[in-house]
Amino acid sequence: MRKARILSCRTLLAAAIAMAPASLANTQEAWPQHPIKLVVPFAAGSGTDTLARMIGDRLSATLKQPVVIENKVGASGIIGTRSVAEAQADGYTLLMGTQTTQAANLALFKSLPYDPIKAFIPIGLVATVPVVVVVNPQLKVQSLADFVALAKAKPDALTTGYGTGAAQVMVEMFQAATGTKFLGVPYKSNPQALTAVTANEISMMIGDLGTVKALAASNHVVPLAVSGKTRTPLLPEIPTLQETGYEGFDAVAWYGIFAPAGTPSAITSRIQGALHDALGSPDFRAKMMAAGFAAAPGTPEQLSELVRTDIVSWAKYVRLGGIEPQ
Repeated sequence: MRKARILSCRTLLAAAIAMAPASLANTQEAWPQHPIKLVVPFAAGSGTDTLARMIGDRLSATLKQPVVIENKVGASGIIGTRSVAEAQADGYTLLMGTQTTQAANLALFKSLPYDPIKAFIPIGLVATVPVVVVVNPQLKVQSLADFVALAKAKPDALTTGYGTGAAQVMVEMFQAATGTKFLGVPYKSNPQALTAVTANEISMMIGDLGTVKALAASNHVVPLAVSGKTRTPLLPEIPTLQETGYEGFDAVAWYGIFAPAGTPSAITSRIQGALHDALGSPDFRAKMMAAGFAAAPGTPEQLSELVRTDIVSWAKYVRLGGIEPQ
């Protein structure tokens, strides 16, 4: 009798072990069963927020569940990014990461509460945009050369603002390259800094095109130059910083979707497929372009390599800008 019980227990255990992978697979196949949260570590109205809402709608349509945007703002994107790194790895919490959260912050802070490589699984790159130097119209300057001349004529009289780590780095690089000096004012987000430019509370800022495009089009701010190796078709009349004689400003802003490390591959593959479908739509790509974003579909491996490359690049930019890590 005892031997029979032992065999029975062993048989049940073996059956349970055999069924476990199938049960797990069925759970993953059923994903998603409720809304998915896409965390934006920057404020509403930022380029990251605008793009997240656009791509979230497309993912919702494909995955048949709402994709809810949650803005968790603060500390140059660290608060929101950390929350995703610490979230349950079940596919229901995702991050809209950027070059600030995944690369620049590593050089700007002595320690981060997350590892931008180990804490996340890259899903895919979504878009890239150049950054733009914009000034208040009351300065009455129409070119970057005019603005630099004005800044040199009035040392320490002009002001600048920034709402992300990457924007701060670009400002410091700009000052080092042009021999200018501005009083820097930190903001919680780039939209707040942009509002300050339009109100003439600060003289200039360097922000991503997705954030500044609408106010530039309505002449509330004056765009003077863009980053990147070539001009953007959205502001074809605006020269690049390299064209105006300032080298080293080839950095662009980018946006990618990440999942917490440990998220099952069956789930990440479904998200990758939905993202690929969205970015493959000509209509959606045109909508993105109209909003100031260039669609940049790619593989998870390509996004992973971009993060690793940008960690090195932004460390160099931080050194060039003379910024001491906090």
